[in-house]
Amino acid sequence: MRFDIVMKSREAKELTLEGYPNLINDLQATGLNFSWSNNQTTRVQCKLDRILVNSKWLLHHADSFVQYLSPGLSDHSPLKVSLHNGVSFGKKPFKYFKMWEFHPHFDDLVKQAWQTDFIGSPLFKLVKKLQHTKRIIKNWDFSVFRPFYSSLARCKSDLDTAQKDLTADPLNAQLQAHERGCKDIINHGVDFFSSLLNREGSSSVPSLPATRKLSGPDQEALCTPGWLLALRNNGYDGLKNNCPTNWSVHK
Repeated sequence: MRFDIVMKSREAKELTLEGYPNLINDLQATGLNFSWSNNQTTRVQCKLDRILVNSKWLLHHADSFVQYLSPGLSDHSPLKVSLHNGVSFGKKPFKYFKMWEFHPHFDDLVKQAWQTDFIGSPLFKLVKKLQHTKRIIKNWDFSVFRPFYSSLARCKSDLDTAQKDLTADPLNAQLQAHERGCKDIINHGVDFFSSLLNREGSSSVPSLPATRKLSGPDQEALCTPGWLLALRNNGYDGLKNNCPTNWSVHK
């Protein structure tokens, strides 16, 4: 919400915030204490971003709250609004990723899983086959793409920890250096994938391009065969043809 936008000249004189405290309030918050940082050595932090609600909102969403998350590569923290506090909605639904189709072993995996026989009525057998195939695919996905998931999660966790610690000790040079290092790895990881997408040639997995910032093990973790083949073969509809020239928007 912006209070500094005026449509007419007289509004600049008439507009006042005196009445707003009685109408809106900050939504209860968790997470970081600040929402913006200048990301400089002489660290400046403040709470520029807020979620404002009125009494009608609180009446219908009494348990709602906003979480100030770690900013990651940005100077602003993302704000996540939750309507229910601690309410579980069950397991996440199964999602099919088109990139799986480009892995050389995926078709055989599905065929073998589907051939498993079950005893019962036709409908019961169909349900059991679907459940069994889903479980096989999920386990396979975790084993094949685990290095990528682990590297991404580890780097994000390190960055989140550094940024949380910096809110309490903003001038700590060691924490600032650690934050820059984590951002550097993520930035070069994005550039690494960008260079792979822009390569032309066969669908085979290319040799890893040299980079000073990503170690050999980290590059290998980010470049599993299935993931690269998905990118190469346009596994996500329109990805290769529609990817922006400025990859920073994906960081």
